[in-house]
Amino acid sequence: MQYRLLYLGQLGALHAGLPVWHQLTLTLAAVLSAWSLAWVASSWWPSGGEAAWLAWGAVPSLLVAGLLLKGERLYWPVQVYPQVYRGDGLLPFVGFIALWNLAACSLPVQPVGLPYLPLLNPLELVQALSLLLLAYWLRGLSRWPSRAIRLPEAWLQLGFGALVLVVFSTVLARAVHHWQDVEYALGALFGSMVFQTSVSILWTLMALGLMTYAQRRAERVLWFCGAALLGLVVVKLFLIDLAGSGTLARIVSFVAVGGLMLLIGYLAPLPPRDGGHSQQPVAEGS
Repeated sequence: MQYRLLYLGQLGALHAGLPVWHQLTLTLAAVLSAWSLAWVASSWWPSGGEAAWLAWGAVPSLLVAGLLLKGERLYWPVQVYPQVYRGDGLLPFVGFIALWNLAACSLPVQPVGLPYLPLLNPLELVQALSLLLLAYWLRGLSRWPSRAIRLPEAWLQLGFGALVLVVFSTVLARAVHHWQDVEYALGALFGSMVFQTSVSILWTLMALGLMTYAQRRAERVLWFCGAALLGLVVVKLFLIDLAGSGTLARIVSFVAVGGLMLLIGYLAPLPPRDGGHSQQPVAEGS
């Protein structure tokens, strides 16, 4: 009914203020849909709290994904008001999805009647899909219409990288919590050498992937981000992991990280400044 009124208003004299009404309608529809789904899920699912969290993360993610991937097929209202449905109007939803991911990291995930499997439980699946959506939105940031709000893309990429690091570390923390009977609390996890060793290896693997990708794409800034993460791992090894002197976890941590660092030096050296594409011109007729 609301969209019918908006369509009729487009034909009348209220056309100038309609983008604001479309933005409010889209936001209200998303909030009511997420709230309704959360209420139904919490009523039917024994783990009501987790079910509600899933709804609040899944609904805005699916909404943004649908508008970015398939929205251009709808002439009205998407093509008529692209700045609302595929441009700046999606910024509140993108920000909410990022904040939801951070808030969801506080949940230990207690599956009902199912064994815990990292990344294969409902909450972490929704988190993974929402991160893929954020990456897709960020990668095509310059293509989305009517970017009246100019955002610093470098800072957005850095923030997204930090979010991915936190979420992946949380997946590891949940695995240690369920499989090693470590309390899902910051202090308990910080004092667990199994968790500390696992985090060191995970962060080094992430640095390896990032630096290898950057080296192949000749993106020096991205390579230095991976190098900064690797430096953070080295600092962590000496300040935290070294406290477990004499333990098997400490030995595994140093050996694994050292081996991965050697692999990084072989697979991902620093890209050249010119991207490695410059060539000497060939003399004509030679």
